[in-house]
Amino acid sequence: MKKKINRIVMIICIVVGFTIFLYLQNNLISIT
Repeated sequence: MKKKINRIVMIICIVVGFTIFLYLQNNLISIT
């Protein structure tokens, strides 16, 4: 159970981080 929760949290962190990365990249492209 504990391992499953950690895996879900890890996936969420990766998805959120990737989304923020793409969002910042788009903002930088718009500014430039």
